[in-house]
Amino acid sequence: MITALHYIAMSALLLGLYAGEISWAEGACSVESTNAHEFTSKQLASRATTKPKPEIPAGFGRIDATISINVLVDADGKVVCAHGDLQAQPILRGYCEQAARKWVFKPFVVNGKPAMVHGPIIFHVKR
Repeated sequence: MITALHYIAMSALLLGLYAGEISWAEGACSVESTNAHEFTSKQLASRATTKPKPEIPAGFGRIDATISINVLVDADGKVVCAHGDLQAQPILRGYCEQAARKWVFKPFVVNGKPAMVHGPIIFHVKR
């Protein structure tokens, strides 16, 4: 059942999409054009200094989901791009993508130099 709150949330996400703030397309965080090194979700989480959780409105209803968000992190430890699994529920995926963009990491060092990295952030959302 879709409530008025769902319509408001979807409208806000679509406004972000049209403003270029939210990427929905597969491959939106293409790492092929970068020299980013791949890290696992555990490796990323261990280097995170700020890990905000998705802010999901109370009216969203019962949730029990695991959402994977692929992120591209620059050499300074800031998320420059985040996109979720397209099979995940779109509104829930959008909230998780927004949270992932706010994560901050200690800079990753590869071969003695700060490096751009990519990998998944896993959100377990339940209530």
